[in-house]
Order: sequence, then C-alpha cells, then structure tokens
Amino acid sequence: MVPRALYTRDLIWLTGSTWGCTLMGWGVMLSLFLGRHVDGTRYIDAFTFGALTATFFLYLAAVWFVDGVSALAAGYHAGWRLKAWNFQGAADAQPRTEVKKKRDEALFAKRAEGGFETKTE
Repeated sequence: MVPRALYTRDLIWLTGSTWGCTLMGWGVMLSLFLGRHVDGTRYIDAFTFGALTATFFLYLAAVWFVDGVSALAAGYHAGWRLKAWNFQGAADAQPRTEVKKKRDEALFAKRAEGGFETKTE
C-alpha cells in the first residue's frame, strides 16, 4: 500500500498506509518482543526482532528511494512532492500533471498545424 500511496501522491493515503504498516505490522512485533510467556521467555527473541525491524525500515527507505528515482526518471520534478503539499492550490501545478500538460500542448499544436488527418464526408 505504501508504494501505491506514493504513486498517487495522496497525503491521506500515504499517512494511512504508513500508519497501518507501522502500527499493525511493526507495533505488533514490538508487543510480541516486549511480552513474555507464562514461563518468562519472550515470544520473539532479540535477534529476530532486530532483523524484522531492520527489514521493515529498510523496506520503507527503499520504497521512498525507488519512487523518487522513478519519478525523476519519468521526467517529473521532485519525486517526493505530494498533492497536499501544493500550497498554491492549482491543479495544473501538480508534479504528475506537468508532463501530461506538455504532451497535450504538443498534441494540440500538431493538430493545429494539420498534422492529423480528419475524416469529413
């Protein structure tokens, strides 16, 4: 869910999916690490908890890094910018719509020059 939330650039979706992964995933692991059986042994040993913690946070870092690199490679500026952080409020200034806007302008210019055939009867 976190990669999809980053792709859509929706702050609420990103917050919810990150919260869910952290609280429902890593938080449950933390409670299992801190909890103990009746006989005093832990549910999860320190090595397993450390390995899962490192894996989780490396996963989040990798997702953010790959999203940023792929956004920049696709021609979008600032791969980390979210829609909700656009304080101007203009829909045309969104990171992913700039590329579409340039493409549409080029298509309109080509149509205006007569680059496309139109059927008339």
